[in-house]
Amino acid sequence: MLFACLFAVSAQGSAASDDFDAGLQAFRTGDTNGALQIWKRLANQGNSTAQYNLGVVYERGKGVGANIPQAMIWYRKAAENGRPDAQNNLGVLYAEGRGIPRDLEKAYIWLTLSMAQGYRPAVANRQLVEVQLSEAQRAAVKKRLWTYYANYVEPFQGKDTAAAVLPTTP
Repeated sequence: MLFACLFAVSAQGSAASDDFDAGLQAFRTGDTNGALQIWKRLANQGNSTAQYNLGVVYERGKGVGANIPQAMIWYRKAAENGRPDAQNNLGVLYAEGRGIPRDLEKAYIWLTLSMAQGYRPAVANRQLVEVQLSEAQRAAVKKRLWTYYANYVEPFQGKDTAAAVLPTTP
């Protein structure tokens, strides 16, 4: 079983942080609609923490009906904004094929990006996926990894995180 992570509790910037915290407080007190309104506004402004939490809400059906395609949209936005927890959860959804077509290659890529940022749950998750890939699939994935890395990790973390988990030649 792969491990997906739950809510993130920090946000970027002080005004965004205050708004995010108001959304978190609303959610904790049962005002799911209020929380969703706040988080959607922040998420649409590029706040990756709000994007991630919307993914969790829709994946888990917390206060709303579970909606995996909607969770995928928000996880993907957060993952593309460099959030390793979102990259992990996106990889898990691809690996499990829960509510979406199963795609082990995409799962491996997102889990590797999460690992490259030091996100520990992604290590075991990627190992579970890696053993299911054929040699041809591994080779294809390794060719694509650097492009994903350049777009979804490097702008947020720099190049130094790649050494341990990516193939040596881009």
